[in-house]
Amino acid sequence: MAVYSGPVCRLCRRDGMKLFLKGERCYTSKCAIERRKYAPGQHGQKQRKLEEFRIQLREKQKLKRIYRLMERQFRNYFDEAVRSTAGRRTPAWLTVHPEEFRGQVLSVPSRDQIDTQVEEQLIVEYYSNR
Repeated sequence: MAVYSGPVCRLCRRDGMKLFLKGERCYTSKCAIERRKYAPGQHGQKQRKLEEFRIQLREKQKLKRIYRLMERQFRNYFDEAVRSTAGRRTPAWLTVHPEEFRGQVLSVPSRDQIDTQVEEQLIVEYYSNR
């Protein structure tokens, strides 16, 4: 199985947030995102216009990097999730009624109850547009 073995701190800088790919180093002042808050590369300090496609692609890349998957693996997991009829695990702070197409928030979740800072809907839109 292939694994990305390049510089991972630049991936955090590209996404503009800590992805905690380096472990303990991400919690210290040595973290690259703490030192340089701009994207890596020669033109990283330029401000770019965020188009809809670019935002969707960034979210997909961010999730791929958090789970350390290559593109083919990620796409296979996405396709499997689309095909599956079983619902995903519902958190304790949420109630879902799939037959009525509605859900109810029981309480506001705390930060430790939320898995990642990724907007899954943008990833679904990215793959539906292709």
